[in-house]
Amino acid sequence: MDALKIFFRRLLYVLAFFAVIALGFIVFWMYKGIPIVPLDPFSYVPASAMYILETDEPVDSWDEISSSKLWKHLQTQPYFGELTKDAISLDTMIHQNRGVFDFLGKRQVLVSSHIHKQGDYDFLFIVDLKREVPSFLEDHIGKFMSSAEDSSNYEYKKNRIYLIKNTVDNSQWAISIRKHLLLCSQTPALVEAALDEQNNPTNFKNNRRFTKVVSKTSTKNLGRLFINYELADEFFGLYMDESNEYLNDISEALFFSGLNLDLEQVGDDDDENASTIVRMIGTTVINDSLPSHVRALLLSGSSDITAARVVPQRSAFYFSVNFDDFLTYYDKFTDVLQQDEKAYQEYQNQINTVERILDISVRDNFFSWIGSEMAIIQSEPTQSVDKNDEYALVLKAKSISEATAQLEFIGEKIRKRTPIKVVVSEHKGHKISMLAVKGFFKLVMGKYFDKIDKPYFTFIEDYVIFSNSPKTLKNLIDDYEMGLTLAKSPSFQKFFKEFEADNSNFFAYINIPAARQTLKRSLSPETWKVIQQNEDYVISQPHWGFQLRRDETHFYDTRLVTVYENPKKVRNDYKLAQENRKKRLEQLNSKNILEKVFGTEEKIDLFEQLQTIPESELIELDKNNTERRLIVRNQEDTRYEYEVKGSIKDGVYREFKAGKLIIEGYYKNDKRDGKWRFYDKDGKIKERKRYKDGEESKFSLF
Repeated sequence: MDALKIFFRRLLYVLAFFAVIALGFIVFWMYKGIPIVPLDPFSYVPASAMYILETDEPVDSWDEISSSKLWKHLQTQPYFGELTKDAISLDTMIHQNRGVFDFLGKRQVLVSSHIHKQGDYDFLFIVDLKREVPSFLEDHIGKFMSSAEDSSNYEYKKNRIYLIKNTVDNSQWAISIRKHLLLCSQTPALVEAALDEQNNPTNFKNNRRFTKVVSKTSTKNLGRLFINYELADEFFGLYMDESNEYLNDISEALFFSGLNLDLEQVGDDDDENASTIVRMIGTTVINDSLPSHVRALLLSGSSDITAARVVPQRSAFYFSVNFDDFLTYYDKFTDVLQQDEKAYQEYQNQINTVERILDISVRDNFFSWIGSEMAIIQSEPTQSVDKNDEYALVLKAKSISEATAQLEFIGEKIRKRTPIKVVVSEHKGHKISMLAVKGFFKLVMGKYFDKIDKPYFTFIEDYVIFSNSPKTLKNLIDDYEMGLTLAKSPSFQKFFKEFEADNSNFFAYINIPAARQTLKRSLSPETWKVIQQNEDYVISQPHWGFQLRRDETHFYDTRLVTVYENPKKVRNDYKLAQENRKKRLEQLNSKNILEKVFGTEEKIDLFEQLQTIPESELIELDKNNTERRLIVRNQEDTRYEYEVKGSIKDGVYREFKAGKLIIEGYYKNDKRDGKWRFYDKDGKIKERKRYKDGEESKFSLF
């Protein structure tokens, strides 16, 4: 949230600087100067940009933002108090000088976000003034801006940079004018980097993937947002307590997104429950050179999103992946994986191990019945359920009878190889069984499924649902029987109309009121503290959704949507939903429906008993999968932090010098693996490397 506050506040300052220059232009407007070749503002954006926001109508865009319900709500939040004062001042200045701004017409403005030192970031603003600033006018503006106390200027590679002191908050701005472009930031190094970038042959202007994304978006909306996924993991790392391997994979699997920004108010201005829809719609280009799990998923066709029929309304997260059918995805994944011969052989060895131990064919007995959709859901956290027990994997079956038969076949094979007497139960007419195999999903389907470690499973409609906990399955069955699924949620269905249910590749949904406690586990303590202090702001956007759909040009139609609602209404709706579920559950259980176990009636405690199977009695497919633990070692002024499995390094590695992070990366089987970053003494990234089996490599398994 700091990013939002800092972004808007600095945007206000830039518009104010623009006003000063605008007045100068009116005086000298008739000056024609020497004809120039226009400079592309994107060519000045440093490669370290995490995202770029662009607008051609900064004043009109500000008018639309400042009149929205979302902005009016922000003004009531203490966290944005200083921002509100600046906004009122800017609004007054614009309206008092409307003729000046209207006279100047459209002006392209770029705002890019950059991590410029460890744990911190800043913004670079680039404004296209449309006409080259004559040297005498630049001198005039420079003298005017540098006249404040403690302001100065210096030369950088034959370009003048002005350091302007803002006496209101003691901040300092670095400003430079390059022909018709105004460059400014509160970090002088970013202005210097912008001046250097123009000569970089691989800058954004010359990046064919980026320019393609730009060409597929429109300039007619509120603005455009461009996302650079290479730095996505570093951006989210500013707010998270530890590195996230899934974000690392996404940052390697995708290149850029270009999204058109739009706001739509639903309801009258005087309606306190009026909402604002924030739409970001555009296109995404994927990295088609790396053999990644994400790439295989996106290249495996598409299908309709239907799992909402069994996903509970109280789900915190819901991710739906769609393809032609699972075997298509599996074949595509193995094709992609063969680009890394060693990784492919390792995976085949894993499959062979499973098939040898269980005496089954993974393809024929498991993959063959999986249809065109799989979903991962994380339920709202409860005190009685462990973290990984909140997850469930939903697989759509081609034929539920075939899925039942094949899972029974696998179960029978398992029973012949373990002393466990596997209990089969029934809850509300739905059978719950268990695969007494530890690590099955991770080995046969990859690391994205490692949270489903000791799977119980049940059947609902055409779906097979797996979870570590029979309690989670019981709750899913209850929600389905009570009609409390997303497909029957008016608020979700209204929100889901913003997306396309047919021919989808990937869809993600976050229910913020239900996800708050889940987010606490992932975010840094500092970020979580800010969220707690500004809860009204957080829950005022209860629905977030993201979708990718492949188009006919092999790019991906992209939608990122959220909705602002009155936080009082959100909180009240959430409370009513909880009370409604409790009331319906009491009615459902009052019918005295008891569980059936082997023909006898048992009470609901069976679900507790099912979880008491000793770990030692499970078939261990991945015998080296011991629990990770963190090792911390100090040597003079150097501190080492790394994870180990057994006695070897496996997991996150960090090295600190004099308290500052200097190296960050991952180990796999005691060898460097994946993306590594090396920092200088100021916390800036000085080098990035990618490793495979301890050696630098351009490939990555996932």
